Amino acid sequence: MSSPTRQGDEVEPQPSDGSSEKWLGSAGGKSDSKCRTGVDAMLLWLRSNGGEFDDLKVINGDAGSGRIVVARNTLHDGQRILSVPLKCLITKSIAKTSLLANMIKKTRCKIRSDHTWFAVFLMEHKRMGQKSKFAKYIDALPQAFDYMPLNFTPKSGYLQQLRGSIAIDRIKAMRKDLNVEYQQLCNHVSEIFEMYTFDDFVWARLCVLTRLFNFEIRGKETDGLVPFADMLNHANKPQVSWHYDDKSSCFVMTAETQVSALSQLFDSYGRKSQSRFFVNYGFTVDRNHRDNEACIRVELQDSDPDSRAKIPLLGRGGGSKDKVKKFIISCSFSDKGFQRLISFCRFINAPYDMIAK
Repeated sequence: MSSPTRQGDEVEPQPSDGSSEKWLGSAGGKSDSKCRTGVDAMLLWLRSNGGEFDDLKVINGDAGSGRIVVARNTLHDGQRILSVPLKCLITKSIAKTSLLANMIKKTRCKIRSDHTWFAVFLMEHKRMGQKSKFAKYIDALPQAFDYMPLNFTPKSGYLQQLRGSIAIDRIKAMRKDLNVEYQQLCNHVSEIFEMYTFDDFVWARLCVLTRLFNFEIRGKETDGLVPFADMLNHANKPQVSWHYDDKSSCFVMTAETQVSALSQLFDSYGRKSQSRFFVNYGFTVDRNHRDNEACIRVELQDSDPDSRAKIPLLGRGGGSKDKVKKFIISCSFSDKGFQRLISFCRFINAPYDMIAK
């Protein structure tokens, strides 16, 4: 795969229809460059590098909804509505070419998540400023994630409201994992990571978590950050599909139904429980019952006459050795969490002579 290039970032495309609309990020409109937002500049950069999105625009939604992507014109089923060239994508192989990534690869540091390769790339290129080939894209990313549960502070009161929910454990686990990853990076490439704080790392990882796509390029699976495509909001019934088109060497998005002009476009972030949507993206979905989850706590009681004999057997199946276990289960009996719950319940309630057999 070739390295990405940046061409003519400052070239401003002319409106195709002479429109003077002042929509934020209008694909066809033209506005004063001094007043242009980060999104506007990103769209200009994308178009000047071969991106195509004439039938889409980015506007400010209702209060609290932020920026949304809408149809500029009526879209038809099967219509290609977005095309992003390969050179504008940050794929995993590109992310691993950063200076930080090369320094990490020379050490014995074991990266816990592929998201970290993208994160160190974003941190490095954000620090490069306009010297980066992806400066316009990075400038258009959120500068803060105050709405994300990971960044909730005790002072905000939100964590107190979440007491008793699965979300609390997931927030704690995510912060712990990020802390471990960051400290490991600092220990192996300290001369570089002295320039980046834990908050910098969290910002970058959240950018990746909320935006990363998974697709195939020439039959090989990869992940990637895709400018503009990553701005669509989620719906359980999406109006678009997407894939990488080997023939045109572009990430393409296609309408899967007719969409009226000025209507918001929705993608799907996949089937997830409310707690996962909330912790990973900062929102929940109405009537998402089929994918919801619950946390069930089960304990091997000391009052069990066979408890001492059973304790050495805990963890033999690959699980934890704790007497108290938490199981996250969904509504499906085929769910692995449900199967592990039933297995553990049988274990703690079975007579020892039956287990020994």
